[in-house]
Amino acid sequence: MINDQGVTMYYDDFTMQPKTRASVETREVQELIRQRDRFLSDNPDLMTTQEEIDRMLSTTFDPVLRLEILFMLISEKLGEMRAVFEEVLNLAERVVKE
Repeated sequence: MINDQGVTMYYDDFTMQPKTRASVETREVQELIRQRDRFLSDNPDLMTTQEEIDRMLSTTFDPVLRLEILFMLISEKLGEMRAVFEEVLNLAERVVKE
């Protein structure tokens, strides 16, 4: 806490966090990235979706906003899947009627 001319300001210099925690998180993040890359190499048709995610998150540093963007993208993809599923159901109903 710093008191400058009657104004109290709070800050965190992050010196209290142990260094080991950061290295563990970094290793975990690196492993998650490797898993993502393997998944994308097995499913190259999803690469455009990943590029869209990367592009949208590249300018956003606020974690809450990043989660909102991911939720929006997931919701959009689920909507697309639902539309395709409804179309498949309609086609199946047609085939059954014939």
